[in-house]
Parts: sequence; C-alpha cells; structure tokens
Amino acid sequence: MRRAIIISIALAALTPACMTSSEGDKLRGELHDLTKRMDKREAETTEKVAKLDEALAEATKILGRGSADVGAQVVELQAKMGDMTGQLEEAKHIAEELKRAFDDYRAATAARIAELEAKVAAVPQRPAGPPDDKNALFDGALKKLGDKDFVGARSWFAAYLQKFPDDERADNAQFWIGDSYFSERDFARAIGEYQKVIDRFPKGDTVDDAFFKNGLAAAEMKWCSDAKAYLEALIKRYPSSPLLNDAKAKVKELDKIAKDKKKCTS
Repeated sequence: MRRAIIISIALAALTPACMTSSEGDKLRGELHDLTKRMDKREAETTEKVAKLDEALAEATKILGRGSADVGAQVVELQAKMGDMTGQLEEAKHIAEELKRAFDDYRAATAARIAELEAKVAAVPQRPAGPPDDKNALFDGALKKLGDKDFVGARSWFAAYLQKFPDDERADNAQFWIGDSYFSERDFARAIGEYQKVIDRFPKGDTVDDAFFKNGLAAAEMKWCSDAKAYLEALIKRYPSSPLLNDAKAKVKELDKIAKDKKKCTS
C-alpha cells in the first residue's frame, strides 16, 4: 500500500497541466522537493542496511559463544533478519520506481522549462523610449526617419517639441513630422503638419520648405488651386529661396493641367 501511494504521487507529478510563463520557477521547486524525497528514501534504506549488518554481527557473536540458548537466539535473529531483508527489498524496489518516475518527470520538466524560456526570448522587447538629451533625441529621430521608421520618428520629434519647444531646431522637428506623413503618402496629414511650421515658426528656416511641400502634397491630392496658392506664396515671400525655380516650374505645370478634371478636382 505504501509503495502504491508513493508511486501515485510521483506519477501525478507527471500529469500535464496548463502552464503559464511563471511556471519555470514552480517546476524547479517541484524538482527540488522530489529530490529531497529521494534523499530521504535513500537515507531510510541505508539505515535498514546498517541494522541488518548489526543483526549479522550479533548472530556471529552469539554463534561464537556457544551458549545453551544459541538455537533459540539464532531462530529469533533469523526471523528478524528475514523481516528486515524483506523490508530492505521493498525499500529498494520503491526507490527504483520512484527514481524512474523522477527521471521521467525531470526530463519532461526540463523540456517544458526550455519551451517556456524560448517563448519568453521570442517576445519582442519594448523599444527604448526617447532619451532626455536634446541632441541624442533629435539625432535619433532623424535616424528613425532615415530608416523609414516613420511612426518612431514622429514619436521622437513630438517628444523633442514637447521638451524643447523654443529650441532653434524646433521648426525642423515639426517639418520632419510633416515629411514622415508625406513619405507615407498621407498627404492630408502632411499638409496639416507643414502648416504648423508656417503658423508656429514664421521666422524659421524651414518655412519656405513647408510652403513648397504643401504645394506638392496638395497637387498629389488633385487640389490644384490650393497647391498653386502655396507655391505662389513661397515665390512672393521668399524670393531668395533655393526652391524658387522649382516652385515656378510647378506653378506652370499646374496651369497646364488646371482644366483637366482627372488631374485637378479644384
């Protein structure tokens, strides 16, 4: 009966269960507990062997004395030895079965832990947030833009504007937000962000760029009259802009297609 109980406990530990990502530590704890049980069983077996050795020594001593009651003592000792031998064999058998169950459990647990660790390793790490350093933040945002991580670039430029709204590069940060949408061909949002450059940073060095990009974005949306208005504003306000000739060329192009309803809706 005792053997059946111990074996059923070991086999129950092998029963699969629904495991979470925190079960690795629990499984290791169960392995530790099971190892302690094995050590205890081994100690009990060793104790029984020691008692058997003592009984054998006592029997040898009695036989050497040649006492009158040797026969009775030998019979008694033989009975004890037989009982202890049976207990020892039972203990060995239980220990062997428990060890087999433990080995199977340890193998299954090791595989499960490895599976859980692999799943944890495969979970994408949360990207690092924007740094507090002004230069690192601006340069990092530009790098994300160059890497076509437009969402990340917008997030970092927005953080820059929030932390350093009066910095000399704030207008550039706002302009690059508009450019990130332009690169995604989200022209409506691009126009809104470029307009913020014009409204918030009228003395910034990217205002002429914002007018030009708004003209291009409006043209892409077939808003030809709006596109022409942005470009003509650039030509009028910034006669020294390096974008002047490109703006004039785009205005001529818009004039040619103005009546084409497939290219201009307004």
